[in-house]
This record gives sequence, C-alpha cells and structure tokens, in this order.
Amino acid sequence: ASPTPSATVSVTLRVAFSQLDINELSEATFEKMFRLDVITALAAAAAVTVDQVAITFITAGSVNVLSAVTFDSRLSGGDHVLMEANADAFVRTLRLAPAEIFTAEAFKAYGNVTVPFLEKGPSVARAPTPMTSEVDSNVQTLSPTPSTSSAYSPASQAAPTATSLLSLAALIVMSMLRGMLLR
Repeated sequence: ASPTPSATVSVTLRVAFSQLDINELSEATFEKMFRLDVITALAAAAAVTVDQVAITFITAGSVNVLSAVTFDSRLSGGDHVLMEANADAFVRTLRLAPAEIFTAEAFKAYGNVTVPFLEKGPSVARAPTPMTSEVDSNVQTLSPTPSTSSAYSPASQAAPTATSLLSLAALIVMSMLRGMLLR
C-alpha cells in the first residue's frame, strides 16, 4: 500500500466556567466526570474523536480549562482543505457562541461559559505513514505498518522527525500558555 500523507492543525483554548469552584475538583470522581464532560463536549463540537482532545491543565479563577483539539487530515478522508474548514468552523463557534458547546445538563450549574483564550495553530505537514489494509467480514481498516528495523543509523538521526517536532512545538506552546495564565 502507498504511504498516506497527512497534516494536523491544533486549536488551543481556555474555557472559563464562572460559577464552578476549583475546590469541587478535589473530589476525584467529580474531577474525572468533569474532565470527561468537557472532552466529550469539545469533541462533539469539533466533530473529532475524544482521542483528539486533551485537557492540558485546570486552574482556579472560577475554573479555567486549558485544552487542545487536534484536527487530522487522515480523519477527514485525507482532505487537508476539509480539515482546515472543520477547524475554522470550531473556532467560529468558540468565538461566537461558546455556551452552545456546553449544553449538557451538568454544565448548567457551572454558570457563564467564556473562552478568554483561543488560538488556531498552523497546519503541520506530517511525513507519509505507510498503511496496511486488513479486510475482515467486508470491513476494511487501516493500520500503520510497523517498523522492522530499530538499529541505529546516522542517517536516521540527521533530522528530527515530524512527530518529535510536533511534540517539541506542543511543549513550547504549553509552556508559553502556562506563563500567560500565571501572570
């Protein structure tokens, strides 16, 4: 099978819940359910899977939830334009009507919902990923082809991989955001 080129774009946001007390999150079950509710609401609004939503951290000041939603062109049928359009639509909803995202019954007690920070990152091209096709009962699934060599090669160490660059970029952004929130 031929490699599948892809790209990702991340939307980083901070959601503020005006009537939620940070101390309520000290109860483990409440915190777990709260995180799940936020991730589920963001994923549904962004039309992505819950695996594409991450809560980076939660801070006081009512309750502020810093999150990142990653859009992947592989999950948009390989269509980079559709991926960007989906990310733009999500950003528009966050800017114009964030409360429409958090409509579940649980969120009603948390007061006014605002998005004081919102940033759509640039589209990041990812190296083509070899895919293999497995057919079972007329259902076709794609899975990455595992690497067969783990031996060190100077050529393989010459340039950082797309994954390592993406991880580094994510760490830098998170560090910058923490600094902004702590001011």
